[in-house]
Amino acid sequence: ELDRPLERHPPEEPQQGGPRILSSCERSVSHPERIVPDETEPGIVALHLKRYEFARPRCVDRDVLDAGCGVGYGTAYLAESARRVVGVDRDEDAIAYARDRYAAENVEFAVADLLALDRPDGEFDVVCAFEVIEHLSEPDRFLAEARRVLRADGELVLSTPQA
Repeated sequence: ELDRPLERHPPEEPQQGGPRILSSCERSVSHPERIVPDETEPGIVALHLKRYEFARPRCVDRDVLDAGCGVGYGTAYLAESARRVVGVDRDEDAIAYARDRYAAENVEFAVADLLALDRPDGEFDVVCAFEVIEHLSEPDRFLAEARRVLRADGELVLSTPQA
């Protein structure tokens, strides 16, 4: 299953008032990209954690937004060195899993639309968005939101797969 190429899905029409993500990343037949560490081959998890390892030094003692956090394993990893991490994802089931599995004193998980974040201006020192932007119907709007919630000296750290 992991050796076959990812299926490409045509863009979906944005739902009225709902998140504007092209496809959920849930790890299933219809959503092959969701990484759930307890259900995923360790090598695949290690590859995904490399992005968080890259970002972690930038997050030490800082307030961090993990945009598109999925089930929260990366949020928890960043929280080991960050002052505070907020993990957001549009998938309610993923956020429920994250809250159950990765709860910590300096971690918050919330359901959110990445194109209209319900967060104050300048709340974060770092915004991380790994393997997320390619799923958004309006990536420029996400970049504007990331800029809005970042402090003046903040950093956006993101990755996207090679097409």
